[in-house]
Amino acid sequence: MAQRKQNHYLNFWKGIACFCVVFLHVRFPIEALDGILQTMCRFAVPLFFMISGYFCYGDNKEIVEKKLPGKIKRIFWINLAGCFYYFLVQMAIALFGDSHGSIKDVIEKLHMMFNKEAMVNWLVFNKDPFINIMWFTSALLYCYLLFWVINHFNLYPLFYGLIPTLLAFHFAIGNVLALFGNEIPEIYFRNFLLFGLPFFMLGNWLHKHKARVLEKFTVEKCRGMICLGLFLGIGEWFLMGKREIYLGSLLVVVCVFLLALYQPEKKEKSIITKIGMKYSLFVYIVHCSVATVMERFADKLIVAETTIYYVYRFARPFVVFGISVAIAWAVYRVLDTRKIKTYKLEKE
Repeated sequence: MAQRKQNHYLNFWKGIACFCVVFLHVRFPIEALDGILQTMCRFAVPLFFMISGYFCYGDNKEIVEKKLPGKIKRIFWINLAGCFYYFLVQMAIALFGDSHGSIKDVIEKLHMMFNKEAMVNWLVFNKDPFINIMWFTSALLYCYLLFWVINHFNLYPLFYGLIPTLLAFHFAIGNVLALFGNEIPEIYFRNFLLFGLPFFMLGNWLHKHKARVLEKFTVEKCRGMICLGLFLGIGEWFLMGKREIYLGSLLVVVCVFLLALYQPEKKEKSIITKIGMKYSLFVYIVHCSVATVMERFADKLIVAETTIYYVYRFARPFVVFGISVAIAWAVYRVLDTRKIKTYKLEKE
């Protein structure tokens, strides 16, 4: 596998991306503003898949195969821990939130999480039955497992060629059909095959052809295409409403990635770079639980339709992000003090 070099600008964008993920799940009170911001943030999860694929590239497939089991094991345990964490969150809600201790409601929630349909959706389509935030780590695990097969049997040309096909299926099912009033459940296009894998392999392809690609683009051209992509995505939102990803988002994530490859030393000292490097995956996993707690406590303490209410609703994404980062810092500090090995997304 290729020698790992620190890319500070890529870590900076990881920090931006984990902040964007919070915006995707913690809504603003003004629908139009919320929709525009959500559209602009849709590049975030594809970026994480691309980073994982990028750092799986290697000229020697034997070395790649030797290192892949460690990555698979790491993301497996992260996924398992995250799912167990949200199982506990759901049990806490059942006991102390919705049902106030009703055993009947607890049993119903357990049945809702562990019925046959929920298990099939989890194992086949990566939709975890707890809060469905862990679909990303589940899809990433499947990408690593399939990538082992791709590397072992040297199927790179086939799967590089499948990138546009898989993305085309995603856009056809998730976007184009919506134009004709056909809304397909998101599990059929937000999964490892039609979402994770094409971006994972795109990141890997960019590593392989980095020199050739960078010859055709400049920093100014990338910045201009990012702006174009943002405006294109907003236009798509007005046309189709909320989608998992837009064509504009695809343009944004590719050009953001190219910018990071052009300027790897940029933003080295930024606090956002540190967050992206060390805490991004933890923030991704924990922020929904922070938002849930705020919804059940802080939201109920503030009178709706007041000035304070709107100030609070605008501040919520920033507060959720800040608390999530603070929790990540505290947990990593404890683990570092006890010399317990920690897992970071950049190792993925």
